[in-house]
Amino acid sequence: MSQRDEARSDDLHLATLRAEIDDLDARIVDLLHERAARVRAVGARKRALGLPALDPARERAMAVRLAAPRERGLGQRDLARILAFAMRSYRRIAASPDEPLRGRFPT
Repeated sequence: MSQRDEARSDDLHLATLRAEIDDLDARIVDLLHERAARVRAVGARKRALGLPALDPARERAMAVRLAAPRERGLGQRDLARILAFAMRSYRRIAASPDEPLRGRFPT
């Protein structure tokens, strides 16, 4: 195989990997939106039942379960930071389930 052919093969492989990452990113965003919809529904139901919007014990248990060490992928500290950020967003949604979502993706 010539150097030119190897370079094309490498470029194709890189493009394939990037396309797979793009697909994963889209799936992650879809799942985050789906989770937000469920959080809204839970928040509305809790409000109807007169329950507090937040459940600190459940949040702690979720954080421990989700940030448990894994053998691959993200490190435990990075994963914990990502989950903490997501939970802050979901807390706002749970506290005000009828409020329209605002904000935009940073550029």
